[in-house]
Amino acid sequence: MNYYVIVEGLGEKYVYKSWIPQVNPSLSYVSDLSKVQDNNFYIISGGGYPNYFKIIEDGINEVNQLGFFHKLVISVDAEEMTYNEKFTEIYNYINQFCCSVEIKIIIQYYCLESWGLGNQTLPRRNTTDEELRSYYLFLMLQNQIPNCYLLLIQRKLQELNFHISTFTKLLSTDIQV
Repeated sequence: MNYYVIVEGLGEKYVYKSWIPQVNPSLSYVSDLSKVQDNNFYIISGGGYPNYFKIIEDGINEVNQLGFFHKLVISVDAEEMTYNEKFTEIYNYINQFCCSVEIKIIIQYYCLESWGLGNQTLPRRNTTDEELRSYYLFLMLQNQIPNCYLLLIQRKLQELNFHISTFTKLLSTDIQV
């Protein structure tokens, strides 16, 4: 079985290239479509939002024309949308096109970078940057708060102007090497 994978950005391309064989060891990555044979996966970056819409359309056309892929996987960040809002957006977009294979939509909620923040060994927790420390503290407290306080959390996020770029900043400025 061969998979055509569209990811939102370059970071996701590197992560999925490593993760997919961990989840399914029978699959091998190929960087060139001409090298796809059996049990391969090919990954293309969508270039971020909103550029990935064009890559999705092109990917559907390519899968249809080539005929040797069995599944198309689309992985994007929810960013400021809810999981359901982003899923619906992608679902409605792909339904404009006819695809000859099954399509799987993966929504990374909030974003792939938020997974990195949850990783206990990747980012340093003892940063000296005060802005980063306040974000880490808020994220740690958020995990301790019951669901009934979700509205307060959302308000605090808005107050902090806390969005996708915050996750990216946290990871890009404070990762252990």
